[in-house]
Amino acid sequence: MSVFNDGLPLESLPPVIAQIAAVIGVAPTEALIKNYSGFDLYIPKTIPDDHGIAIAIGPEAARLLSDEFGGRQIKIARCEAARRHTRDLEIAEMRTIRKWKLHIIAQQTGLTISRVCRILQEQNGNPS
Repeated sequence: MSVFNDGLPLESLPPVIAQIAAVIGVAPTEALIKNYSGFDLYIPKTIPDDHGIAIAIGPEAARLLSDEFGGRQIKIARCEAARRHTRDLEIAEMRTIRKWKLHIIAQQTGLTISRVCRILQEQNGNPS
């Protein structure tokens, strides 16, 4: 599940994650979050191609990251609010566009039917 899909504005992300995305791009930032969320990550001033960060996000993105943030310790946020927002939009799409039944949505998302209904109500959807 993409943290940044469905037009989620970068401003709704933690500031450091938005800054990273602006520097290295969305896909490498998602890879950084996937591999290092919850970590205080030291960004070396130079990142060799065989370094874990370069392996996770690609050597070019790693160079951009080190150019901008090299020598700093960065808290890589989990971005849970953005993930929930994306999940909720996907649930609304499952119901309104794909016309899935509530129990199928619940099974696919690992949520209860009552939670799916609350999400749909919050999205101004029709949970019935």
